Amino acid sequence: MGGVVGRLFREFAVTLSVAIAVSLIVSLTTTPAMCAKFLKSNKEYSHGRLYRASEATFEWILSGYAAGLRWVLRHQFPILLLTLATIATSISLYIMVPKGFFPDQDTGRLNGNVQASQDISFQDMRGKLTQVVGIILSDPAIDTVGAFTGGGGTTNTARMFVSLKPLNERKVSATEVVNRLRPKLARVPGAATFLRPVQDVSVGGRQSNAHSNIHCRAII
Repeated sequence: MGGVVGRLFREFAVTLSVAIAVSLIVSLTTTPAMCAKFLKSNKEYSHGRLYRASEATFEWILSGYAAGLRWVLRHQFPILLLTLATIATSISLYIMVPKGFFPDQDTGRLNGNVQASQDISFQDMRGKLTQVVGIILSDPAIDTVGAFTGGGGTTNTARMFVSLKPLNERKVSATEVVNRLRPKLARVPGAATFLRPVQDVSVGGRQSNAHSNIHCRAII
């Protein structure tokens, strides 16, 4: 597997593969040799109560399995329909159930990027960033927003650091706040805004320093 998943699970995959290979070798060589050497006919030994009780339990399980297998073989068509229904349900659940490499967390913080055209001036970019910050601050779940543009010698990008109010005040998750802000931020012309909840465990690039800062606080 490639990417982050492959890097994290490579050692586990090697360990599992080696364990299976060693088990295969032992099963085909050492185990038969030890059985031939140490196992004796049951007729030569008398077993105790524990052995007889465990053997009776095993025979009961085996007879139940055999009875169930005979029933399945007598009702092949309903079992086929049940198998197809199980496959269809598994596929639908795979599509509907949320999936992700790391589970989403609500840390009470958001990170954001604003991307504009390459030929935008610093003043225009600052104005668009001010618009974006104003829209974010208008949301009742937002506490503070820190934003800057001009970092790394580029004027067409900006970064934001958003703090949310405590969960008992905002009543919605960080992901719901992002989804609520997206259509409003999409109405800012010439600037694409991307917000994402901050995760304790994440993978990403390094951030550049800023030349200009805007810091705002919501008025309650």
